[in-house]
Amino acid sequence: MIKPVFYDPQRKRWKRLRRIFDLLALLGLLLGSIFVVGLVRMKPLPELFLRAQKRNYRALTNQSASPFKLRRSAHRRTDLKPGDVP
Repeated sequence: MIKPVFYDPQRKRWKRLRRIFDLLALLGLLLGSIFVVGLVRMKPLPELFLRAQKRNYRALTNQSASPFKLRRSAHRRTDLKPGDVP
C-alpha cells in the first residue's frame, strides 16, 4: 500500500508551521505598534502660505449670432456642405 503524501504522524510540519506563524504575528505586532507610535508622535506640518488664485472671468460670446460656427468642426474651412463643393 502506498503511503499518503501529506501523512505526518509525528506532526513535525505543524510545529514548524506554528513557529513561522508565531514569528510572523510577532513581527506584524511590532510593525503595527511602531506605526501607531509614529502616528501619535507625528507633528502637524506648518501651514502653506499660498496666494489665492486669481480668476480671470470674461463674458461668453453671443451664441445666437453664429450657431453654425460653434457646431462646425475645426478642419472645415467653409460653411458649404461637402456635397455642394464642386
